Amino acid sequence: MGCVVGTRSFVDLFESAVYRQTVIDIVLTRYISGDWGLMGEDDCASNEAALDPATQDRIVAKYSVLLESGREETIYVITEADRSLTTLLLTAEY
Repeated sequence: MGCVVGTRSFVDLFESAVYRQTVIDIVLTRYISGDWGLMGEDDCASNEAALDPATQDRIVAKYSVLLESGREETIYVITEADRSLTTLLLTAEY
């Protein structure tokens, strides 16, 4: 996964750093286990193919997360093709 970062907008979603870290832990656990969240069938197949080192393609997943306010927000997790960086970001930033 390389370095894991969140955009400023992603970080600003959360009132509490502890809650933000809990959400990140849950999302990344799903991500590294191959649970691509809300992605469509074709996108899931592309992610599976991208796991092959010979493919060298990025991996994208989409999740709905519950904020402290009770509001749900959709986020993306994207790992670059060279596996140097994984970014958590909002849908509007994708």
